[in-house]
Amino acid sequence: MNPRKVTKRYNEAMNQMNVKAVVGNLDKSQIKNSVPTLIEKYIADQKPDNVDVLYLNLYSHERSLNFGLPVVTVQWLSERVKSKRKLMKYDEEQFKCYYSWFSGEPEYTRHIESNEISKEKFIDKFYELKATGNAIFQELDNVHSLLINEQLTISEYNDQVIGFKEELDKLLVEKDELYFLENPTDSQLVELEELNKFISSMHTVVIVASNKSYKEVNSRYLSTLYMDEARDVLSLIK
Repeated sequence: MNPRKVTKRYNEAMNQMNVKAVVGNLDKSQIKNSVPTLIEKYIADQKPDNVDVLYLNLYSHERSLNFGLPVVTVQWLSERVKSKRKLMKYDEEQFKCYYSWFSGEPEYTRHIESNEISKEKFIDKFYELKATGNAIFQELDNVHSLLINEQLTISEYNDQVIGFKEELDKLLVEKDELYFLENPTDSQLVELEELNKFISSMHTVVIVASNKSYKEVNSRYLSTLYMDEARDVLSLIK
């Protein structure tokens, strides 16, 4: 097995590595025969760092790697930490590798494929959502300025902010369509995450306004925090 795409993340404090790899449509037997060799390779590649825990997530294709579920997650522990680290919940063990299979992955993959969108539709929808989000942000920012300038009480401010909930709920749902882009580039994935963070930050402002249990000082602080976050991300979106 020769993975088509591999991403690795190493946590030095925990001597832990997380690996994601696209391996295609292999059956369980083929995967289990290849996993020990892959783990050995990834540990060797990390030297001179020690790897005591390795999580290997294997995906059928890149769409699943970006947005879906793995076919299987494999956990490997070194002898140094085997008695100290907790094993994940697993379905089977072979050659000191612990396998957790995801039975719903094929159905989820078919769902992704049936809802796949073209690059042209992605671009059109992306800029449509950005424009809509920007318009909502300007209105929210105007209301927030009234609060900062003491022209609204926190109660009046919250009532006005809650009025944006329906629009932002809709924007969150429509944004999810973009995750079904066929073969996204790295730059498109970055843009999508920025758009997601922008919309989610505004939505969190609404959530804060809707929470009547917050003290005024906390509500003001959190609202300003997430408005500033949305403003910062908006400046990054091309």
